[in-house]
Amino acid sequence: MFTMNTILAIVIIAIGLVGAFLLGAIPWGVIIGHKVAHIDIREHGSGNIGTTNSARVMGAGPGAAVMILDIAKGSVGVLFAQLMCVFAQMLIGSGDFAMELSFEVVREVSIALALAAVILGHLFSPFLGWKGGKGIATAFGGMLPCMPLTAALCLVCFILLCVITKRVSAGSIAGAFAFVAGTLIFYTDRIPFIIVSIVMAGLILYAHRENIKRLMHGEEKKFSLGSKEKAQKAAEEEAEAVEAQDG
Repeated sequence: MFTMNTILAIVIIAIGLVGAFLLGAIPWGVIIGHKVAHIDIREHGSGNIGTTNSARVMGAGPGAAVMILDIAKGSVGVLFAQLMCVFAQMLIGSGDFAMELSFEVVREVSIALALAAVILGHLFSPFLGWKGGKGIATAFGGMLPCMPLTAALCLVCFILLCVITKRVSAGSIAGAFAFVAGTLIFYTDRIPFIIVSIVMAGLILYAHRENIKRLMHGEEKKFSLGSKEKAQKAAEEEAEAVEAQDG
């Protein structure tokens, strides 16, 4: 039999998960593209809203800003869900060992789902018609509060492959595999996180399917930074295109 406090606790946990999804869905690449370079980043370069395309089109500064904010929204989303779990536990109270043990299971599942939620929000943003980016920076940010060792392994693998291949996509793909490997190595007793890591890594790899094809055929471009001049030219071309459509 559910008590009123138990129902409220469930609602609070649900709010945490929805909040995590909406935070993950904030399209920082699009926002910074509009505010800084006065362009729609989706219409330039590869069309992706993430760090790599932002840096290629707008330059190092805006690209770094997109990366930091995408990482931050992943971390804040998971931390928000964790905070909601704390409030939910306060409502349920303490003293009943069976209830506390049960809540610990619920809490772990909720945090694992929050990690999935921030990644899904980035991949399928309701603010962009259920489209989005490829999830690497946001996934990394989401791991930091709940699986820091996995996050560290992902970062090492990402950097190594980027340096070796000079291709960010190769580092991103390596990071996706490290997501699963790190969870299996460091968090073997946390089944919800293992399941989430496998499913989310699969989605991240699927989002990189075109990159994987190009890598297999030796056609993937090496990473290069854009410039203010390039961003300005893109803004002018976009403005001209809008004027032509209006005319």
